[in-house]
Amino acid sequence: MNAFLGLTARHVGLAYVHYPSLGATPMFDKLKGLLESKPSAKKKTTERGSWNPNFITDPVRIASLLNDLAHQRIALFLQLRESGIEGENESEPMIASYFHKIGTERAALCKPDAPEDDQRLRAAGRFKVITEIYNNTLTFPAEIIDIKEDGGQEYYIINLPGRVYSPKNQKPRQVKIDRQRNLHAYLRFFEPPKSYPALIDDLSAQGMGVLLSAEEQTLPYVRKGELLKSCSIGVGSRQYPFEARVGQVKRINEKTLRIDCVFNSPSSALLEAIETLIKGN
Repeated sequence: MNAFLGLTARHVGLAYVHYPSLGATPMFDKLKGLLESKPSAKKKTTERGSWNPNFITDPVRIASLLNDLAHQRIALFLQLRESGIEGENESEPMIASYFHKIGTERAALCKPDAPEDDQRLRAAGRFKVITEIYNNTLTFPAEIIDIKEDGGQEYYIINLPGRVYSPKNQKPRQVKIDRQRNLHAYLRFFEPPKSYPALIDDLSAQGMGVLLSAEEQTLPYVRKGELLKSCSIGVGSRQYPFEARVGQVKRINEKTLRIDCVFNSPSSALLEAIETLIKGN
């Protein structure tokens, strides 16, 4: 891990300030006190972030969140045009990626599938990462400091962020889908083993909420935490396959179930289709 991410020990240099013998004047003593007590720019930045409740600055918590993003293979969205860590430029297209590995100081990001997106990221060098985990949006700046190969694949190497923007009292990012659009997902359950058409009620890059009706079918037995395989979302004449894990299951009435699902390693094609569906809402 450390060899792949190219981690090296940090060397700290000590600087000594020599004050010439100017005499014990009040002005000199005041100037000397200011020089010795002035905090560094890095310390100022840390202090500013530490009191802002919208920023996560604890390195242990940041590392834990990034590891969870990697282990759960949650999509990251890279935005090239930086509008500030606290802003999100919706007009600027985002490039989907994932964490490959997380080290103690650095992380490896997967290259995007499209060669043109890879070229844009390499040319820009810097970008903003936007993602969502545990119903919280996370945003942080990143810079490609190296490109490494692992298992025949190339990965972008970035430093772990010193702080992550995670605003309090966040609004849900799920986009409500107009039911008149009649958008359906096809979910495959095992009891009984068959696919069920489900009306998409809300949607995001992380997951969706669907409604299953018993008007024309027998409702399946659904378990929280169940992994649904061989599912798909239809856009026009094309079906986009995916896997999803069941989150919440709620019975709306005797004939309707609402199921909240989280996508499991969604493909870039599925994410692009979701983006198209949301924009057309």
